[in-house]
Amino acid sequence: MECRRRINNETFSYRNTTNYLSQAKDQGLYPTCYLHALLSLLECKLRMKQACLVKRRAIGNLSVEHVLDGLKKEEIMDGAHPLYSKRVETFLKDHGVAFEKNYCKGKKGTANCYKIKRFIKFETGLKKSKVKLVTAVGPKVMRRDSTSSRSYIEKLKKELRTNGPLIVSFKLRTGFTELSKNSFLTAEAPYTQVPVPKEGKDEDVSYKNEWHACVLVGFQFINGVDCFEILNSWGTSWSDKGYGFIMASDVERAYSWEALEKLSS
Repeated sequence: MECRRRINNETFSYRNTTNYLSQAKDQGLYPTCYLHALLSLLECKLRMKQACLVKRRAIGNLSVEHVLDGLKKEEIMDGAHPLYSKRVETFLKDHGVAFEKNYCKGKKGTANCYKIKRFIKFETGLKKSKVKLVTAVGPKVMRRDSTSSRSYIEKLKKELRTNGPLIVSFKLRTGFTELSKNSFLTAEAPYTQVPVPKEGKDEDVSYKNEWHACVLVGFQFINGVDCFEILNSWGTSWSDKGYGFIMASDVERAYSWEALEKLSS
């Protein structure tokens, strides 16, 4: 299987590499964007393992350890509305994921922290593999230094070229500006609040700050603006089959891994 990457001085992308990345899936459930992005990233890594590696090394059966623990550490789930925790649990159970409750024993306020301990099947393109979701041994989190935005962006580009796609998070914004076909840039001010549901009611009754997680797959300049190409994890209706562009300066955090455990399938 051929591994193709389009590279020049300003452009790099994994998007056209034999469908490495799964299409975005509709979710409509905060904060499962991180989980969707994580599953897409795992699928991407599996496909890269079977085709060609960015680095020639054994990746093994990729997995993710304590997925929700990573959410908690980054304060994505910690202190979240209780109903979100229940919705996340129900959503993942419906998709074949089982939980071991009270994973974070003895820690107040972590009832929404679970340990994934079941196998999930992935269609890798060559064969079906069972991938044990026990970890991304400790997520390596890269945060943007406000005094050195350029060096941070270059660091993410280097990570992308060297180790493949990674998860990034950014503040949601209220609108998009179309610069070219299937290319969108965030244009308006960031959202400061998102709906928080009230138990027993469908309407939204309160709000909190919102981050969104996607898979970073490439970068290029569009109309003179440094942009990152992402695979959205929120739904296929956004841009072209879930792919689009955001301003590189909008990315606040990036999630990679320093090591990947080799697990038996």
